[in-house]
Amino acid sequence: MKKLTLFVFLLSIAAFSFASPKREFRAVWISPVSGDWPTSPITIPGNTAQINQQKKQLTTYLDKVKAGNLNAVFLHVRAMADAFYPTTLTTWSAYICARGVDPGYDPLAFAIEECHKRGLELHAWLNPFRYESSTVTHPTDDYMRVQHPDWILGIGSESILNPGLPAVRTHIANVTKEIITNYPDIDGIVWDDYFYVKGMSSQDNASFKANNPNNLALADWRRDNVNKTVEQTFNMIQSINPGIRFGISPPGIWSTSSSAAAKYGVSLPNNVTACWDVYNSIYADGLAWLKANTIDYISPQVYWRTDNPKPDYISLTTWWSQMAKKFGRHMYTSQGLLYDMSTSYPFTREDCWLQIDKNRELDATAPGSVFFCLKYYINEYMNTYLPANRFQQTSLTPVISFKNSENLGVASNVVRSGNTLSWTAPANGRKFAIYHLPAGMENNMRNYNTATYLIGTAFGTSMDVSDYADNFGTHRFAVRTLDRMGNESSPVVEIVSAVENTTMDGNPVMINTKNGVAFELLQPSIVAVYTTAGQLISSNSYDGLVEILLERGCYVIQIDAVLYKIVH
Repeated sequence: MKKLTLFVFLLSIAAFSFASPKREFRAVWISPVSGDWPTSPITIPGNTAQINQQKKQLTTYLDKVKAGNLNAVFLHVRAMADAFYPTTLTTWSAYICARGVDPGYDPLAFAIEECHKRGLELHAWLNPFRYESSTVTHPTDDYMRVQHPDWILGIGSESILNPGLPAVRTHIANVTKEIITNYPDIDGIVWDDYFYVKGMSSQDNASFKANNPNNLALADWRRDNVNKTVEQTFNMIQSINPGIRFGISPPGIWSTSSSAAAKYGVSLPNNVTACWDVYNSIYADGLAWLKANTIDYISPQVYWRTDNPKPDYISLTTWWSQMAKKFGRHMYTSQGLLYDMSTSYPFTREDCWLQIDKNRELDATAPGSVFFCLKYYINEYMNTYLPANRFQQTSLTPVISFKNSENLGVASNVVRSGNTLSWTAPANGRKFAIYHLPAGMENNMRNYNTATYLIGTAFGTSMDVSDYADNFGTHRFAVRTLDRMGNESSPVVEIVSAVENTTMDGNPVMINTKNGVAFELLQPSIVAVYTTAGQLISSNSYDGLVEILLERGCYVIQIDAVLYKIVH
């Protein structure tokens, strides 16, 4: 008996640890730079076939992302001081068409629409400073060289827009302003790890001397320039739409300097003593952004295995989680899929689930995983592996509890017609959480606290529910409005007709009464009532008007050889 008890106890622990949480940020990085999308630019601007091919490639990928029970994508829209959308501030990206050439459609508008069709959030991924890389260069007559040659700061084979110039910082904030103004339905803005270039020496001496009123040391001044850019962009977003979330994804190791950590009253994470110090090389100070509350979330690139000797995923993620909690912000780790910082310890799918478990252990309220990148996500069949092992059910993104919630209205007129569930949105409704609960359980709020009955999210006012057709007669749909912070309204349950399959060919029309169901027979018939589990409740011969007393619930009524599913 003791062995059996222990076995059951262990099973219960396993079930708990593997449970798919209702709230979890699940995203994937998508960029042409990493070979994701688009894999080839349009060569003939406006060519319908090429445009449709580019669109089809994206929607095929988004279907796989949706099938994996993810809920967001980080889509590259600015890689090299360019744009994947119409712009008056920069220029068209060569990853979409030729640099500076309109491809003939708006990729960002299309991507937002297609993500939202699938219930996915879209966070626009920007490299704020990067202008050229060691592999990507721009022509001598490029718009930035012509309009603002003094903004370009060259370091070896790479170049950036100089963060030390106030005009550059304003330009970067205005780039984001253009996006969130022209695409107000976008869900977030995210930067990755391109700030200053590693290995800088005295390339920015002139701007250092001209723009350093507080006489900061060079390294402190560079960090302050980045921090000012972050703050200016964050404040601009708050002034226009604070519900658009702003996040940054720095390299996974903040610093190896104990004196830097002491400034924030914290200790360094374990296992990082011999690693890259981004605080003192590219001047990215993630703790400054967290402490100043100028980001909504941080997504450190912890591209190491859990059992890597130094550094390891567990130590770094634990530390970042502590830092995010200390300063009241969210942390969703960016995790490597095949892409691993240590070639001697390659990625495994099993290690991925250990990392997801660690994320959930560290933060039960707002866990999160952002996978790099789409190419590896698809190649490793993560869209089937993760739902089978860790993302068994869909999830909502975490609630941004440190910001004011919006005035949430509730949906109305929730009805199902065939395989389509539809509703009327409240005045401020743009996103909705959809539930499918056994009849009789839809009014108990405890049933909405987990992912058990959550079937997805929808932008707009309808959802295809054909996957649940087998349970139309026994379950009820419910809709809850979501604001941009992730808060939910009270549920509104679908309006259910008394019978699922009445017709106009002489079959009875069943009407719910106070105490049961009533209908009229046109000829003598045997009427049997069953529970949905198949248990016979009653069976009698009737003719004419029939009234059957029933308690609230779901039933199957058989009239001669015809079955009717009813909800009373």
